[in-house]
Amino acid sequence: MADAALVKKLRLEKYPHRLLLQNRSPLPELEGIAFDSQIYRLPYDLVLTFVFSLDEMAASVQQTASENWLSEDGLLYLCYPKKGNKTYPVYIGRDDIFPYLKVDLDTGLVPGTRLKFNSMAAFNDVFTVIGLKQLSEKAYKKLTIP
Repeated sequence: MADAALVKKLRLEKYPHRLLLQNRSPLPELEGIAFDSQIYRLPYDLVLTFVFSLDEMAASVQQTASENWLSEDGLLYLCYPKKGNKTYPVYIGRDDIFPYLKVDLDTGLVPGTRLKFNSMAAFNDVFTVIGLKQLSEKAYKKLTIP
């Protein structure tokens, strides 16, 4: 059974067309929630992907943006192993993400994309999740043109 608090926190029910990628182990937190496990039809309202390094995170962001995986106002959730997790020997430090992705601290945008930092939350004891929202052209222009 899905974790109701997590479903609510991530607003998963708001996004009917969902894609789950790079999942390495069963996720009871998402049990019963429908996700495509491979790309069937684009764009998606929500893409949830698991990454285990900053390189994987950056590649996932760039691929999502360049291949137009998200609908307007869609969300890319990146789940990464948190520091001190007891499951994986690797982790991604929270404070390393923005500099590595070169996130503009004034706008929250990832350069070369319309993806804007939206949220950060605990996924479970092993993973933290960050959300990047796909801005509409209008919202993007409003944010980037003085």
